[in-house]
Amino acid sequence: MASVLHSDPFKTELSRLGLNEDPFQLSADPRYLYLGEEHQAVFETIKQVIQKRRGLALVTGKPGTGKSSLARFTFDRLFGNGEFDVAYIDTSNFDTRTAAAKKISQSFGTIEIETGRSYSEQMELLEQGIAGAYKKGHIVVLLLDDAQKLKRFSLELLHELYNFDFGEKAMNVIAFGEESAVKNFYNYPSISSRLYTIQSLKPISYETTIQMVGFRLSTAAGGKTLSIFTDSALQKLYETSAGIPRDVVILGSMALDKLIQTGGVSVGSDLMTQVAEDFTAQRNLVYGQ
Repeated sequence: MASVLHSDPFKTELSRLGLNEDPFQLSADPRYLYLGEEHQAVFETIKQVIQKRRGLALVTGKPGTGKSSLARFTFDRLFGNGEFDVAYIDTSNFDTRTAAAKKISQSFGTIEIETGRSYSEQMELLEQGIAGAYKKGHIVVLLLDDAQKLKRFSLELLHELYNFDFGEKAMNVIAFGEESAVKNFYNYPSISSRLYTIQSLKPISYETTIQMVGFRLSTAAGGKTLSIFTDSALQKLYETSAGIPRDVVILGSMALDKLIQTGGVSVGSDLMTQVAEDFTAQRNLVYGQ
């Protein structure tokens, strides 16, 4: 039986606009991560913490400011580099301390760590693995996302790992979490007193927003420069997003969808105003305002 090929209307419309794919997808595709000066500065600090074996750092920010994106970006930059053994855990919400020790042990793809039967046995095996990596000259890095979910027993585990050293820290832990993570750490002074630095991700500037939108459009267009948004539309997008990167992407996606629905070729002030109103109405509905 002959197959019938059906074209994808959305992809057809993207092609009409000069795009090969959706520039405003909310997936974790590292190709679309744009580090503006705000995020680049925090990343440079993270690199210094890791390279100088400072031990422990915390990166915080409001929802949507790019904490998870930065954590994954850091992982991508380190993974595959023979100098580092790196693990990334996307949700730091462990049920028990034994589960936490096992999860951390299993997350290192380049360090072979066996599974123990108890917490103490698992920690011993984990420390043996870290020691082996250290003796090879490797820098061991644990990236913990959603650090606001860390329970006290997990913080105690981090305390144990922090104290495991050979004159310098054998493992570096970079925790990423919402602003409430700071309170969680400071409720446990034995670990909070060992924080080398607390970095805060702030909303991005108007200039960074323009660069971010342009970068995403260019990436989706195969490197070509596209000007789908007018200056007034970009201004409205920035004002509505308040500089929150996730909201910039959502507003861009909503604007692109509306542009395709209307058959237009560029997002102007009027269209962006409609999008902003829809976005605000949705937020009010969600948060009961």
